Amino acid sequence: MLAVFDFGYLVESYRQSLPPESGLISGFDGYDSVAKAISLAGSEPEMEFAAAIISIHPARPSQAEHLQKAAAGATEGSLLGINLVRHFGKPVAELRTAMAH
Repeated sequence: MLAVFDFGYLVESYRQSLPPESGLISGFDGYDSVAKAISLAGSEPEMEFAAAIISIHPARPSQAEHLQKAAAGATEGSLLGINLVRHFGKPVAELRTAMAH
């Protein structure tokens, strides 16, 4: 399961940082691998955070749901909480409130 997650996250990380013409990841959809790993693991907040990050570009409708699940499972000051603040610019409690609406 973690290998499937890692593969998907790697593919999507390359998608966000490599020019499309590189062709390195053509034919791969890493998001599907990440989503499969999440379904096998049962919504782990850290995996949901990763899915929220890779869902920013290209934009996916599921991004908000992943962010909501990540924030719901995070505590202020935890590594996940710190990463949520760094990437989304709001404290965990504020993200929870914003995602509830």
